Parts: sequence; structure tokens; C-alpha cells
Amino acid sequence: MRKLILSMLASLLLITVQAQPFRTVNDLSYAKIHDKQKLDLYLPQSVEGAPIVLWIHGGAWAFGDRKNERDLAEKIVRKGIAVAVMSYRLSPGTWADPRFDTGIQHPEHIRDVASAFSWLYQNASEYGYSKNDIFVSGYSAGGHLSALLATDPQYLKAHKLSLETIKGVIPIAGAYDIADYHDTHYRFNGPDMADKHVKAVFGDTKEDFVQASPTHFAQNLEVPMFLISENQSYKYTKIFEDTLKKTGKKDIQYLHVRELDHKGFYENLAQTDQSKYRDMITDFIHKWSADRHQ
Repeated sequence: MRKLILSMLASLLLITVQAQPFRTVNDLSYAKIHDKQKLDLYLPQSVEGAPIVLWIHGGAWAFGDRKNERDLAEKIVRKGIAVAVMSYRLSPGTWADPRFDTGIQHPEHIRDVASAFSWLYQNASEYGYSKNDIFVSGYSAGGHLSALLATDPQYLKAHKLSLETIKGVIPIAGAYDIADYHDTHYRFNGPDMADKHVKAVFGDTKEDFVQASPTHFAQNLEVPMFLISENQSYKYTKIFEDTLKKTGKKDIQYLHVRELDHKGFYENLAQTDQSKYRDMITDFIHKWSADRHQ
């Protein structure tokens, strides 16, 4: 009887594994400096050469981890899109929790993003996704980092890659002009918050802020972009939108979800069974990855 029960359990497990539309590969190191420099892959089982999106988590550059993004990654991969969710080294977060008093500053976060992108490009054949269809996206701090990777060429150049290696970029609910972001915190939250949050991440000077701002590099954008905000990031996103429009760049979509706040919009993307906004993101990826084959 015991053998029969074990056999039945094994059969049920096999059926479950076979029915799963994707597989995961966890804790892959894309660099060797810090334990945070790892990513998890979510790979569709039945799609050969699928497009892949490098997803960068939010958390004000000081908090968060790839493991928190599992719900969203599983919803995206079920649409036939591979997902690489990365962790990256973090800045001090004493403004929110005094225990988080150590960490790194810009440009170390974006260097980690570039390293993860390069790893994906180099390892595509091993895991079965398309190295010619690597998209970059992220939420909040991840939105900022995705936009910076797609506009400042120096970080991919360090890996002998160009901005055109990115197939498309989807920055969501980020801040893209760091000087304005600092000034906003200074006016509404006071100098202590502005220093402990913004300066702790990006440095002390206006030039430090400029060098971390996708608005400063907007003219370099060469790939399709889907720029998305909710009501709390609308102001920051509109600055970037207006800057991009002045460059005359094409193939840019804009979406402002004014009815949801920062937390509510992320929950809509990651936790709801049906999200028209998540569908718009996956449709953008499918559109531009299919475009390569036309």
C-alpha cells in the first residue's frame, strides 16, 4: 500500500510539472562582487526563442529583492515572454529604517543592471530565449534604472554592447530628473529627507544628479519605449515625456494611469488575475519582438 501511495504521488507530481507552462531557474550570478548580484529566470516551456524582459525591482534604490517580484514574473511568463528578475546592490535606507545605514551609491546600481543585461545577452542560447529580443523594464527605482540603461550608453559600452542591443524599454512609475526629484523632496519633506534619501543614493552635487538623470541623456534613445506613470509619479514622468518629445524621437508610447496611486498600480500589475495595463505591457513586447521577424 505504501508503494502504491508513493507511486500515485509521484505520478501527480509529474502531471503537475508537465502542466506548468513555464520553468524557473533561480539564483544565477551575473557578477561576483556581492550576493545581491543574482537573477531568477522564468522561461515559457512551449515557446522557442521567446522574447525576454529584464525586470528591475523598485524600493527607492535602498530596499527590495527579486524574490518579491515572483507574482508579476509568473503572470508575464504565462504570456509567452521569458522574464529575468534581478536583484542589485542597494543604497542606505536610513530615512525609512535606521538599521539600513550602509550601502552603495550611483552608479553602482546601474552598473549591476548593465552586468545583468550583458549576462542575459551572453547566455541566451543556454536557456532558449532570444538574445535579439531583450527588453528592459522596472517599477519605481527600477523604472528609473531601465530608462537610464536605455539612454546613457556608457554602461552597456563597458560590456562591449550598444544601446541598440536593447529591443525595447518600459520604464514604469519612476523619477527621471534627479535634480527635480531632490528639489521636490526638499520642498515637501525637508532637507533631512532629501539628504538621507536622494543624496545618499546619488551624491551631493547637481552634477551628480545630472549624471544620474535619463532626461539628460534622452537624445540618445534609439529603441522603442513605453513610458508609464500612475498619479504619484505623473509629475516626474511628464518631465521625461516633455524632454523626449523635444528630441523628436519616434516609437514612444505614453500611458498615465491617473486613477491609481504608486502602491495600487503595482498591485494591479502584479496581483490581479486580469490587468489591462499588464496586457498593454506584454502586447508592447510581443509587437516589437515580432517586428524583428517581419
